[in-house]
Amino acid sequence: MRVLNGFEVEQNPTKSCYKISGKDVPSDFEIRIRFENGKYKAEANYSKKPSSTATSTWQPRSLSFDSEEKALENILNYFASNNEPFVKD
Repeated sequence: MRVLNGFEVEQNPTKSCYKISGKDVPSDFEIRIRFENGKYKAEANYSKKPSSTATSTWQPRSLSFDSEEKALENILNYFASNNEPFVKD
């Protein structure tokens, strides 16, 4: 596990995703990095509310990066710089 942009990041190689944890972060927050058209793109998935089964996905459609690490840093930077990135009960 490592810390990136204030979040604890743990890679799950069997699911090709990263488990993200930290203060006020939903327990199911994951980031998937996709390789598409020669670039890396990040996608975040998490439940909007702990009691809800609905999920919210944020994907920077126009942003792509030369490395998986840069894609991961970019999406975490979005959540770190947003005052209220997650909907709370």
